[in-house]
Amino acid sequence: MKAILHLSSLLLVLTVFASCSRIGRSKATSEMPLQVIEDIAYGSDPEQRLDILMPKERNEHTKVLIFLHGGSWKRGDKSEYNSALRSFAERGITIVNMNYRLAEKNKNKFPAQMDDITAAINFLVSKASDLSIDMKTIGLAGHSAGGHLALLYSYHFNTSGRVKAVAALAPVSDLAEAGRTDRSDYLNPIINFLGKKFKQDSILWIQASPYWMATKLAVPTILFHGTEDRVVPYNQSVKLEKRLQELKVPSKFIEYDAGHVWLGADLADTRENVIKWMNMYVN
Repeated sequence: MKAILHLSSLLLVLTVFASCSRIGRSKATSEMPLQVIEDIAYGSDPEQRLDILMPKERNEHTKVLIFLHGGSWKRGDKSEYNSALRSFAERGITIVNMNYRLAEKNKNKFPAQMDDITAAINFLVSKASDLSIDMKTIGLAGHSAGGHLALLYSYHFNTSGRVKAVAALAPVSDLAEAGRTDRSDYLNPIINFLGKKFKQDSILWIQASPYWMATKLAVPTILFHGTEDRVVPYNQSVKLEKRLQELKVPSKFIEYDAGHVWLGADLADTRENVIKWMNMYVN
């Protein structure tokens, strides 16, 4: 995948996302005052940092949602999303916006990112009392590469069972399908992420694919994808939704007439549906 979007577009997305969160609210969904703690280390690596955006009026029923940024597994940073994620916290959800180790030429290959999610969860569990948050059950979410990581972790690495629901925006779900294409812009980031080409280790590509790791025990999943996505093919989410239906996993798929990112009413719709999904399944 390519970088999610250029800086100018990213700033526009964040601005629109933040402004949309203030439109059409009732008293029951008015903004809540927040407590924000930034750049907390959850591991020894400089990239193992997270931000927490918490409603000040939180209690044992406040949902916790961990968010994973995009960027082809090799770039991106949590700071790019804080403005957008703030609207979730203002609506009463504790947001953990985490960085993970980025895949480089000779280090941080998969499954390093899975280990990072586990480390972040374990760290938050250890600090739950100090932060006044409930880590018994949580949700995962992400966009693009972050959506892929959220899905894969929820389906195959969630050994603690704490993750109860997942939301993914424009995710890659079947890396093996991508491995059979000849699109270098699509293949090269995956090769960098896994450290091997498809022909060298097709099993590895399958094991890193949410589509193939999904079982009837997969957590409830909500997917969002633009039908005109030129970075991650729209069919990736179509396929995954079909598989989840076959497995009888609770799922929902929302599509937009958009590309790899979407703005305005569509973006506000994404936020509302993620909040509803988490409220329904993270108990």
